[in-house]
Amino acid sequence: MTTYSIQELSQMTGLPASTLRYYEDLGLLGEVPKNASGHREYQEKHLHRMRFLLLLKNTGMPLTGMQAFAELDEGGYTTVPERILLLESHRLNLEDKIGELLSQLNYLGEKIKYYQGVCEKYGLPDPLNTAEADQQVV
Repeated sequence: MTTYSIQELSQMTGLPASTLRYYEDLGLLGEVPKNASGHREYQEKHLHRMRFLLLLKNTGMPLTGMQAFAELDEGGYTTVPERILLLESHRLNLEDKIGELLSQLNYLGEKIKYYQGVCEKYGLPDPLNTAEADQQVV
């Protein structure tokens, strides 16, 4: 069985060792065995769990949600229906957030077009029009 030191897991996940220890203390990684000298020996399951938890974190799931998922994951296959519900709830929240962001992105685009119209009306250079910007430099 392949095992990883905390430094190796840190390199593979991009997280500092202190964060890995913190996540372990929160119960996010499950049981992490230690060797005879007391050093952690992370396994493939820890690497896979950590990568998935990072996805959840990067998509806005709070630590409490990540803890709930990790606890369910430790519960074996009988908790799969609960995991599905937890992940579906997160997915729906993420879809709502994406919708909000797209709406805000569209509004920003409209505002930029408005200001470009102001530039055109008053003969100001449009910094997004590369042809105009190139002429200004010359």
